[in-house]
Formats: sequence, C-alpha cells, structure tokens
Amino acid sequence: MRLTASLSGLIVVAALSNCKHQDGSSYIKHDFAAWDDMEDTPYTWADISAADFMAQSRHPLTPYPNSSPRQQRLNAWMAAIHQEIKTLNPKLAAPEPKIFLVKNDEANAYVSPATACLPIEIIYKGGQASANNSTNDLVFSRLIEPMQIYRGPRLEDTKAPCHTLNIAENDLAIALKMVFGEQYRCLSKPNKTSQMAYRAELDLNCAGPIWTERLSSFARAPRVRFTQIANQIVVHDKLFEMSEGQLVAVLAHEAGHYYRAHGLSHARTYDFFYKLDEKHNISSRPTPLTSDEEISSLGIKVTGKDGRFLALYGLPNQNWHSLIYLGIAVSATSLPNLCSDADCNTQCLDLARHMQFAAISAPNAPLSSFPWTPAPKTNEAKAFYQKFEQLLESCAAKIPITADNELDVGAWFKNWPIPDQIEVREPLAEKNILNALKKLNKQADAMINERNSEVFALYEKANKARLGLYTAEQEADEISLELITRLGLPAKDAITGYIFLSRSTESERPKNVSIPGKLNAAQCEAALNKGFPEFIPIADYSDSHHSSCFRAYNLWRETKAHEGDMSKITPQQSEPKLDSALWRRLQVNRT
Repeated sequence: MRLTASLSGLIVVAALSNCKHQDGSSYIKHDFAAWDDMEDTPYTWADISAADFMAQSRHPLTPYPNSSPRQQRLNAWMAAIHQEIKTLNPKLAAPEPKIFLVKNDEANAYVSPATACLPIEIIYKGGQASANNSTNDLVFSRLIEPMQIYRGPRLEDTKAPCHTLNIAENDLAIALKMVFGEQYRCLSKPNKTSQMAYRAELDLNCAGPIWTERLSSFARAPRVRFTQIANQIVVHDKLFEMSEGQLVAVLAHEAGHYYRAHGLSHARTYDFFYKLDEKHNISSRPTPLTSDEEISSLGIKVTGKDGRFLALYGLPNQNWHSLIYLGIAVSATSLPNLCSDADCNTQCLDLARHMQFAAISAPNAPLSSFPWTPAPKTNEAKAFYQKFEQLLESCAAKIPITADNELDVGAWFKNWPIPDQIEVREPLAEKNILNALKKLNKQADAMINERNSEVFALYEKANKARLGLYTAEQEADEISLELITRLGLPAKDAITGYIFLSRSTESERPKNVSIPGKLNAAQCEAALNKGFPEFIPIADYSDSHHSSCFRAYNLWRETKAHEGDMSKITPQQSEPKLDSALWRRLQVNRT
C-alpha cells in the first residue's frame, strides 16, 4: 500500500537520528508526535474531484458511488484522521483526503500522483533554442535532489490529462520556485497574458547543459506540468474483509504517505540501512549506518543486483514458462530483424505487435505486470496469453540458427531483461529459435532455483546481521500506529492487519520461492500470541514494504518503545467509533 512510485535507489548517510530542536523536542519524522516539520507547500497536494482523478488514473477503476454507505463510512474515519493531524499541525496546507473506493479483489490501498498544469507559456532563449515554432509541454519528474521539489525537465506526451491550476499572480512565484528549483533564477518575471495565464522566458545558458540538450528542439512550452499528490486515496473493497479497526489502520498508513508527501520526498530522507536491535525498537528514528561499516556493504549487496531473486507467477495450463514470456515481452520487437524471408517477417511482426500491446509495464494491458504479479483472472487475459503462445511458435519456427546469424541470435538472447536476474544460457546449437526456446523452457526452473539459492544465501547473512532498511513504507506503518491510538483504537488492530494481508495473498504467491526468515500468516500469528519470543528479520529486502510478519513485529516493538507516549493520549474525537453491527452490515452489503 503505497504511492504509485517504487523504491528508487539506496543511500547510506551519516548518523542523524538524535537531531533535536533547541527546546529539546525531536523533529525526526518517525518520532512520536513529530508533526511540525511536515511539507507545507500548498502545491504539493492536488485538491481534485473524483472525476478528474478518474481521468488521470493509470489503472482501470470501478468506483463506488459517493452515496455508498461503505465509502461514507471510510470518509468519516478519514475526516477524523485529518482533524487529528490538523490539531497537531494547524498550519498544514494539505487538503482533507477523500476515499476513492473501488471494486477490486486484491487487498490494496494506495496514494496516487496527479499531474498539474501551470498556465504559463515558457519561451526558450539562448543556448540552442530552436528557431522554429515547435512546442511541447515542459514536464518535471519527481524530486530526488536535496533542496529541490522536482528534478527535470523531461518531455512527455502533451495529450495526457492534467488539471490546470487557477493560480493568482502573487502565488505564481511560489509554484514556480517549487517546480524549477535552482533554475528559477533563470526565468524572467512572468507577464500576464489573460485573466489566468502568463508568459515568461527561460535562459537556457543560465539553466545549464542538461536543460539545453533536452529543450533545444523546441522554441517554447505552452504549459508547465508537474506532479502533485492527489487528495483521492484509493481503497480496494477486498479490504472490507478486515475488521473495521484493521481497515482504519490501513487508512492511517495511507494518511502517513499522504501527509508526509512520500511520493515527493528526498531520497536521502528514506531508504537507508540501520541495525535492528535484537529485542527492542528505540523510541526515535533509527540511526543510519555509515558507509564504512561492514554491514552497510552487505546492505548494498542484498538490495542491489546480487540480491535480486526471481519469483515469477504462472498461468493454468501454460506451455511456455513465465521466464520465456518475460523475455519475449521485452524483446519481441527485435525478432523481425532476424528473419530472412517475407513470411517469417509477417509472422514475427504479428508477435511484436501483440507484445507491444502487452506493454508489460502498462497498467491497462491485458496481462499488465505479469509475470512479476499474478495474471488477472479475466477471459481477456487468458485469450491474450493463448494468442501469445500461438504467435510465438509460428514466428520462432521460421527463424533458423545458422553460421551466418548465430551472433545476431546470441545478441538477441542477451538483450532479454534476464541478465540482471539470471544468466540465460543460449542453446545456439539448435536448428531454429523455436527449438532453442524449448530447450530453455525445460531448463527454466533449474536456472531460477540456482540463481535464487545464491541470493537467499546472501539474505540469510543479512537476517543474521539484523540488517534494517528504513523506507517510507516503514515510516507510514509507524505513523499509522500513532494515528489509530489518537483515534482511540487498539494498537493490535494495526498489528493484526498485516497478518490478514499476509493470509490474503499467500495463495497467489509462487510456490517455488521460499525467502529465508519469512514467516507465513499462521506462523506469524502464533509468534504474536506468544509475544514474539524470537527475533523476526525483514526477510524480503526486495520490497520496500518488507515482509508482512516483519511489519506486524515492528509495530509490536513500536508499542513497547512508545508505551509511555501512547498512555498519555486522550482521544479527542467523539465520532466515529468502532461499530461491529454496522461493520457486519457493510461487509455483507457490497454497495
């Protein structure tokens, strides 16, 4: 459950965990009741309607109506969370988030980005600015550098929807400084061209060589696009199988992402290594390891190329291993280049077009991110895969492997996305690519198991060293514990919620992957009932969320670390309160 943006890089930083205000109060973000250092720029968040959010969504969504009793109940809880946070930080600029409840059988919830457009035309001057009148919106990507909000620019399809900010002239400078960062000094003072539109010049010589390189083909940008955090929090209705308290804890987790603006956070704020104490959490943010510590080197390995294990999902009755599907999905466009006749070219172009439509990273594709995630249980997905197998066999059978093209075929195999994960042993002695793929197909499981055994040996070292990886997901977990306490809910609701999530996904996981130290739901529940007598490692370093049992264990430890703080909280909200009878009705009535 996270903003639609994955962990991007790991940074080992100097120890920062004991930083305090002059009055002695902590300002480190995970510290209890530390809400005074939050993002306070109003343009960080997008206050948009559900309809505008739907128009921008990267995923096909089937929303509940606003009148839905389920949605109204969740919105009541979210309003209570917002009120708590506004009480803690009255200056907070974030609008109250709304629940966007959708019909989906995956247990998930997430905060999403929204694309905003500033109604300002940017004229490029100096450098290599194009003399023609070509245009393209100026697009800024997410922040990763310190003291900047966005890193950019890059060019993007200007047809993608965005919401235009109706911004007053006095506020325009605030937005432009946030978006342009250091390059704001290279902008001329904006001139008003209409009631809510502006124009300014950007000096490319001042902006620097990267900007000049990327923008020299254009004379101007009609608009400036940048990413905000949408005020619509998506919740899948599968989560109504949880208890009400557990689902409120999920909302509190997403609120942590939302108010902390995790999707726009500095990379150095998160994703650092630390060492887990064997028995206790400390009562403040963990101390980052320095780069010269031996365990830091282990962390870099386990979260880098050496630590990537392969866990691919399958489909019922598939003839080709998912490893083959993965390779073809990314490299099919190169297959026609290996053809020597028109018939082969036609067959392989058909496959290439089919797999382009698959667009393995495109959320609207029939198989979306399969085989990294389970295939959708739809007739469309089933038909798509069956056609893939037919087209693959027709194309691959027509590409012979000869002395003349052996090097080209070998290069094609090496361009698969597999080398980072596993060494593909090209069986080039076969008479055609179809036979070569059949040979790989038989070897696939053994190749994956061999690779994973090496990775998991590294994981076992990391578990034994009690390596910690502090991510935005972990902070959101810890924030959720504080928030539900302030709402008067028991901490156990947050803890047991992760056991529910573990149980709800176990049947869908690849059966041939067993991550060292990773407990299943039954094992985790038994450990919780005994008070977690044994240390539970992160186990899954490939996922910024960490394993579900570690999340439960970490929150259990947090309750011990903040026991004194939590006991002093007197919940202020009179409504809503947990209502088991109402919740049972909402669970049954899927409207």
